[in-house]
Order: sequence, then structure tokens, then C-alpha cells
Amino acid sequence: MRNRRSLIVATLLVCFIVIIVIVNNIRNSYSSPEAVAKRFADSVSKKDFATAKKICPTYSDDSKISEEAYELLFNELSEKTDDKLLLDKSNFRMVTTNGLVPKTFFLPEKRYISLTTANSNEQISAFQKNREVQLKDNKIGPLISYQYTFEFEIDNPVLGTVTKKEKVSLKKDRDITLTGNSTFLESTSLQKQFVGVVSDFYLSYNESIRNNFDFASLSSIDNETKNELSETMSALKPFIETYSQSFQTIIMNATSLKLDSDLQTVHFDVYIDRMISVKLKKEWSDSSDAIQDDSKNAKVTLSYDVNSKKWGVSEIDYETYDQDPANWKKKQQVKLDHRNEATWNENTSGNAI
Repeated sequence: MRNRRSLIVATLLVCFIVIIVIVNNIRNSYSSPEAVAKRFADSVSKKDFATAKKICPTYSDDSKISEEAYELLFNELSEKTDDKLLLDKSNFRMVTTNGLVPKTFFLPEKRYISLTTANSNEQISAFQKNREVQLKDNKIGPLISYQYTFEFEIDNPVLGTVTKKEKVSLKKDRDITLTGNSTFLESTSLQKQFVGVVSDFYLSYNESIRNNFDFASLSSIDNETKNELSETMSALKPFIETYSQSFQTIIMNATSLKLDSDLQTVHFDVYIDRMISVKLKKEWSDSSDAIQDDSKNAKVTLSYDVNSKKWGVSEIDYETYDQDPANWKKKQQVKLDHRNEATWNENTSGNAI
């Protein structure tokens, strides 16, 4: 009888030990921090987002994690499995429940991205993989700590729109300045717009020459400069027998671009293969030869008209030093299909060539 009782006690003891071993194995394989962190990564890679959300149910302050915050994180993790992410104690607080089979959760710290620009009138839009991200007071968040890739569009009502791509590591809150005063000047589309304004000005200038120096339809120029030009040519016309002007190529030195603090005046150097020939009336000149002006280098000033919302020429100053555009590292150019020429003759009062 005594032997039978001993056998029962021994059997119960073995069973108890087996149960303890099984429970410990379950804990190690299911509830340990490493196992849960790996299960989270595997769930995301398999797009089992419901399981992943259960592992990270709230932020560390028990506030709700938004669907957008989950989606932004899952989008980043979809390209790279990271089974150590949740083990970073500086960004995730681990919570383990009591019980025979405890459960382990990881509660992320809140992280924010604050966005600023050089000018208060610039509007910011944020995107992740072509999906627009919600901004509140130019701030993204709260988010779960990770490295995110965002594309930002910054719109300036005068200078247009630029796009910037940023990789942002959210080990802590981040402040990102997206623009400075030179940011928009680096935009090739804006540079092409500026050199195009100069080209349009000279095309319309030649048209005005053909129309007997009628500058009423002169474009890409501010009204003050247009009036000054009209008055100057009206004063000179009585002394001129013939006047001709031609050009084909305009090259901008993009490195020379400078923007005034008002953001409505820009300066840059240009090369224009312009040629001007002026023949004065005999009574005003001892020579029968025409006066030639083949100045090629100029400093251009453009001004922005807030009413028309267009850039226009306010000054083109040829009194500058010679520069070879072949030496310019960054440049934009307009080249017409053929040389644009215009000639005015006092006898015909307008003759296009």
C-alpha cells in the first residue's frame, strides 16, 4: 500500500514538473519579448495587421493610435522586416500581464514631426508613397517611432512649387526646415520660367520695332519700364534713319540667381547673342556707317506683379563685365529655331525681316 502511494506521489510530481516545463516553453515561445517582437514583424510582413495592432494597442500614455499612424508604420515595414523594432526600450514600453500564460504588449512613445518654411505664406503638403498625410498646424503625428520617408510639396504663391524627399528617423521628435530663400531658385522649372520671360520680352520688343516703335503691346515688362522705354524711343526716333535688332539665344547663369527679401524681385546674369544696328540721319552724323552694338552680357532684374501674378522685366543692364557662358556650371537657355530680326526704317515706318 505504501509503495502504491509513493508511486502516485512520484507520478504527480513528474506531471507537475512536466506542466512547469510546458508552461515555461509556452512563455518562451509565445510571451517572451523576443517572441512577441518577432510575431509583430511577421504579422506585418504577412499583412496580418489586426494581430500587429493587438501587440501595439495604444501609445505608452494609453491614448489611441490612429489608423493613419498604423498605416504609415506598416507601409515602411512592408519593405523591410525588423523583428528587433519593439525591443528598443527608449521608444517602446513593454507590459506583461499576470496569469498562467501571460501576454506581452509593446506601447510606443508618441513622436512628432514639426515642419517649418522660410516664409509664412508657403503651404506644405506631405505624402508617403503618393498617399497624402494629414497635417495639423504643419505637424505630423503622433507617430510610432521608426524611420519614415516622406515627400513634401511646398507651394509659394510667387515662386511656385518645389518637392523635397526626406528620410526622417523618429528616435525623438524632429523639427525639419523645408525651405530657405534659395530653395525655389534651385528649381529648374522656375529658372526656365525666368529665362523665358527675357525671351518673350525681346520677341515682343522686336514686334514693337516692326510696328513703328509702338510699345503698347510690349509684354513681359512692368508698366513703369515700358513707359520709360516708350518715352526714350520717341525722343530718339527723329534722329534715326534705320534701326535693327536681332537675337536667337538667351542663356542664364543659374548660379547667379539672387532673390530680394520681398520675394518679388530677382536678379541674374544672362548672355544674349543680341545685335543692334543704328544708322543716324545725315544731319546728325558725320559717318555714313551704322553704329553697331553687339553687347552680349547683361544683368537682368525681374519683378513680380501681384495683380497679374506674372514676372516682368524691370531692368536689363548691359554695363557689366564679359562672361563666357561655356564656363557657367549651371545654366538654362532659350534658343529659337531661327534668328528673330526686326528693322525699322523712317521711310517705311516698320519693316519686318
